[in-house]
Formats: sequence, C-alpha cells, structure tokens
Amino acid sequence: MSRRVHTVVQLLLLVLWVVVLVTDNAGSVSSQSCSNPPYLYTNPLRNFWNPNIGNITVKIDELFTTQYPAVPDAVERIHAGHSEWNNLDICASGINFVDFGTRSFTESEKTNEPPNGTVYWVVKEPQNGSYAGIISFFSSNRVVAALVKVRADQRRSRAR
Repeated sequence: MSRRVHTVVQLLLLVLWVVVLVTDNAGSVSSQSCSNPPYLYTNPLRNFWNPNIGNITVKIDELFTTQYPAVPDAVERIHAGHSEWNNLDICASGINFVDFGTRSFTESEKTNEPPNGTVYWVVKEPQNGSYAGIISFFSSNRVVAALVKVRADQRRSRAR
C-alpha cells in the first residue's frame, strides 16, 4: 500500500470517526416525574386506635388459665403485653389498656364484634391457617374494638 493510499484511508477513518461522534452526541433531556404506586391502605392511621376512645377494657377468656399447660401464666403475659402500650405517644396518645379480667365467653361473643373500647382474647380457632388472629373493628377509619382469637392447644384437645 502506497503512502498516498494510506493517508487517504486514515483521512476517511478520521472523517468517519467525526461523523460517529456528531451523530452519537446525546441530546438534552428533561427530568421525568415518578409517582409511587398506591398502597393497599391509603390511610396509615387506619390500624391505630381511635384516640377519643380513652381506656380500653381487655377481657380474657378464662380458658387461658388452663388451656395451655406449657404457659400457665398466659393471662399475666397478655396483661404485660398490653400494658407495654399504655401511655405511649404513637399515633394514639391517651390510649390505655385496663381491667384484664378473666371471664367465660359465649360462642356468640367469640365470633361477633365486642363493644366499643373493648378487646376480647378468646380461645377459638382463628380460621386463618395460623395459631392466632386479630380482627379489628373500625369507626371513622380508626379501631374501636378488637377480637383476638387463639387456637386451642392441640395436645390438650386430643387428650379430652
């Protein structure tokens, strides 16, 4: 290859390189907006107790005293767990769980809504595939009552 052909080829490659650079130059861009997808619960306060409800009475099924031999202090544990939430300033200030008395529940009370300002802890199959479940009842999009269902101890049930 002669020197002249070599120079022409280099010149053509240089022109091709400049053309590629010019056509590949990024144009100006504008920022796009991005919106978050909607959440299942659009009101984050929905799962909190109504602050105007005041004290919340907790009633515990008397079966908790005998149903779970491995946990003879189940009632005390429920009381301690609820008491930890008293006087906390977390989206529901003024809420206090009180009473924690044990009592016998009718079958209707184990499945229907408790009175406002009440939590019922009952020994009843939650029918959710788990050992326990909480059903919250709402008014004005805030919790006003709750029903906590805990599955009976299977070992004890079989022994009967």
